[in-house]
Amino acid sequence: MQNDAYVQSMNQLWWVEGSAEWAAHKVVTGTTERDHKIEQFFNRQKECSLTQHSYDAQPFFFWGEQMFDTSWGISLGMGGRQYLKRPSRAAQILPPERWLDWAIAQAAEIITMPDGRPLPHQAAVEPLDLSDSCGASIQGPPLSVQLRELRFPLDGESPIKIEPHGAQVAYLNSSGEWIRITSNTEINSPTSPMYLVAIMPSGNNLDVKLSLTNSNIACGCHVGRWKEVATADSDAEDSFKGALEAMDQFKGMIPPDQLENLNKAKQMIESADTKDRFRFRDATKQLFEMDGGRVSYIGSGPTVTFAADGKFQIDDPHTIQNDKTKVTYRVFTHTGKWEFEDEVLKIDIKNINFLGTVEGPNSDGPKEISSTNKNSSYVGGGGDWIVSCEDSGFTLIPADEKKRRPGKNAVLRPH
Repeated sequence: MQNDAYVQSMNQLWWVEGSAEWAAHKVVTGTTERDHKIEQFFNRQKECSLTQHSYDAQPFFFWGEQMFDTSWGISLGMGGRQYLKRPSRAAQILPPERWLDWAIAQAAEIITMPDGRPLPHQAAVEPLDLSDSCGASIQGPPLSVQLRELRFPLDGESPIKIEPHGAQVAYLNSSGEWIRITSNTEINSPTSPMYLVAIMPSGNNLDVKLSLTNSNIACGCHVGRWKEVATADSDAEDSFKGALEAMDQFKGMIPPDQLENLNKAKQMIESADTKDRFRFRDATKQLFEMDGGRVSYIGSGPTVTFAADGKFQIDDPHTIQNDKTKVTYRVFTHTGKWEFEDEVLKIDIKNINFLGTVEGPNSDGPKEISSTNKNSSYVGGGGDWIVSCEDSGFTLIPADEKKRRPGKNAVLRPH
């Protein structure tokens, strides 16, 4: 009937097959035989214009019947093939705001089967992260619904600018309402994550631009929270190798009454694991304050945070112990600032804060220790770096050419 009365061909499969499937569900209520076609629609939609579907286009007609009436789906065919084959013409069967209704209905998951049952499958929401560039796009073919969960940079409170470029866009506010956007709009206090839906009701591809408008927000692939990857033992440098060599070289120049202290210091260095496996750790001072013996360092490695507002923090809770003494840092944090200057990432660490316990042969149990030291002379993690972005994270390379060797790089991965 459809072919004979409306389109006289099978070129408009999205309407012919999709509306036929809808009609079949009207006749045979409760059927699940074609549920896989509904799943196929939502899987393909993000990469296909509506006019590129066929049997799987039935959710469009389910929605249309809910929004209008039963005759609506059939009446679409009366426009003829010019309104059904090309996206630019198919877009004219609804006003632009109605296409946004179709998109919002998917985001809100309110479309049902013709017999009132919920759909067996729903459209997937894809994550969209602003932390890499502080700017992003929602893209897709015409008449395709795109759902996004927009995530902002860490501590990057900033107005969000949305440029639809002809598309219909809506976002979910804190009250659970879908707010429609059809022109360039700035949202002052967005909620993170922010849910967005977009559709291009024409023959053009969808390309919605999103950006942070606060000039205090810094952008780059390093913005976020990261876990540093330990340098392999073969590449790690012994941070006190030079000290041992100097002791041997100048041993003959040390007064006899100081040799005992020199030998004790040498023994402590030789017994400790002093390889520098992490750029963002500074355990050396604590290691050699301990009373000799084999020293071990227990901890998973530093967590490094580059906040979007230029704040920098290292969190490295850990335990240091030997056969006599044990120091446990529940909190071991360094904070400071970072900035980009002449393509160089400059890290300036100002404060150290630690909280933990120390226990030794004469301590009568663990004793609480804590300290907050501003303008600390912390060594590890500061300085100037070149950022090398990768799909899995990034690498920091010392900006000083003389220090650019594998053992000095810092490899960071998402935490």
